Amino acid sequence: MKATKFCKQAAILLSIFALNACFDSDSATGNVPADSDTAMECTAKKIEGGSDFEFICNGTVVGSIGNLAESSCKFEELGDSTGYEIICGSDTLGTFYGSLADTIPTTDSTTANPAKCSEGDLFLQATPAKKYVCFHETWKAADSLDVLTIWAYDTYGIACNDSNKGEIIQGKISGLDKVCKSSGWASPNQADYAMEGQKCTAENEGKIEESKISEEYYKCENGSWIQSYRLDYDTQDKTCDESNEGEIIEVNHYKSCVHYITSTNYYKCSQNNWQYLSLLERDIYEGMICDSSNIGKMEIGPYSNIAYVCQKNGWEELVSEMSWYGNASEFRVKTEYNQYSENAGGWFVYSDSSLGGNSRIKWPVETGNEYDDKALDPVIEHCNGLCGEFVLGDSLHFNDSSYQKPFIGVGFNVTDSDTVGGDITGWGGISIAYSGPAAIIELVPENEKNYLESDNYFANIPRQGSINAIKISWNDFNSWASLDSQTEVPLNEFLKKVVAIRIYTQLEPGSIESFKIMAIGSYNTPVYY
Repeated sequence: MKATKFCKQAAILLSIFALNACFDSDSATGNVPADSDTAMECTAKKIEGGSDFEFICNGTVVGSIGNLAESSCKFEELGDSTGYEIICGSDTLGTFYGSLADTIPTTDSTTANPAKCSEGDLFLQATPAKKYVCFHETWKAADSLDVLTIWAYDTYGIACNDSNKGEIIQGKISGLDKVCKSSGWASPNQADYAMEGQKCTAENEGKIEESKISEEYYKCENGSWIQSYRLDYDTQDKTCDESNEGEIIEVNHYKSCVHYITSTNYYKCSQNNWQYLSLLERDIYEGMICDSSNIGKMEIGPYSNIAYVCQKNGWEELVSEMSWYGNASEFRVKTEYNQYSENAGGWFVYSDSSLGGNSRIKWPVETGNEYDDKALDPVIEHCNGLCGEFVLGDSLHFNDSSYQKPFIGVGFNVTDSDTVGGDITGWGGISIAYSGPAAIIELVPENEKNYLESDNYFANIPRQGSINAIKISWNDFNSWASLDSQTEVPLNEFLKKVVAIRIYTQLEPGSIESFKIMAIGSYNTPVYY
């Protein structure tokens, strides 16, 4: 298409001073005769609440433009002085012909005297309050200037060099923040704010520094700060190659001024790169040993608090899971045996009734469903778990001289049989979200012995005034048999034949205590509540 001259609205996008202008373009849109004296007035007003500008020419909104903070733009006067080119970077946005109309009202000419106008000067008028900037030896109202001009003169006369690299100021006209970089004043980014006042020059090129105002790390690269990380900061002066493959280092962080350690990080040299230690590597570093002397032994990581078992090839995390979350309206515990029976994982009440006792649980709602009038489904829905009151009955009387405290609690089936247990070794222990009196958590084996001859394994739960997540590893369980000087079944054998888990309290006759059980799981399973 043949080039024509016309007043180009959208290509320049920026002009907010009056233009007696016509632009070269291939477009046929908006044609104006070449000899037209029509003055085209374009304004760019900042959109409230944002950084974009609305571009208006002769009263018509032609679009919006973003903040040109990162653009390097300038006006170049044509050789024949008939107009100007607007150049941003290496691109020419457009060429307009004509002069820049003076926008200062005649009444202001005495105050803002054009004869005293030096390029870039800023003039502030008190009454009425106005701002002017000197542009091409002519005073222009600052609130009516184009974005390019505002950007150019926001920092006019303010030095930006190595002495104030990283300094952030407010633009004299726009009021927007500007940061001093190697290339001059620019719009600050997150890194500039975080590293304000910290210079990035040839002297610290490639160095990683910690922000003085935030817990962040940045690398000096080509005169600008770029995001980096704690690992890179801690290891930037540490050698990692074939000579120290596998080496583990400790890096302490100190509190400024008082110089005390606030944190310690651990890193391992692996394939010529420093890496964070895995949880298992950290546990081993803390002294967890797996060798021929403890094959098959379970241990809790001293750092991670994860359950592991020592195998021939080293430590392996126990991944077998048991879980139940009351707030998910789960009526059965997932025990890994649920697929074999509907009874596996089912909750039940455990009391001293078989020994002649009369202890009970006072539930907040009636129990039962369409299949079983003792089912605890309604309680679980009501409480988002199990909740109620333990009501202890009379003492248990075994003979003329033997008395026991009454007991009451709940339990769940691991399998569905009293004679065939399941292997729960892989659970590593039990986690429980519990509140209530001191309680006992007990493992019930297949073919359980009677109460007085019990060799069950148990662990204690301290009194909890509010819901807390408690983790108990198998190493914390003891056998009742060991307390009575009886022969106990080794724990690793016992764990392979468990039919149920009980949680109960044993208190003075007549005691009444509130309780809640909101979640339960294997040792490595998070218990949310």
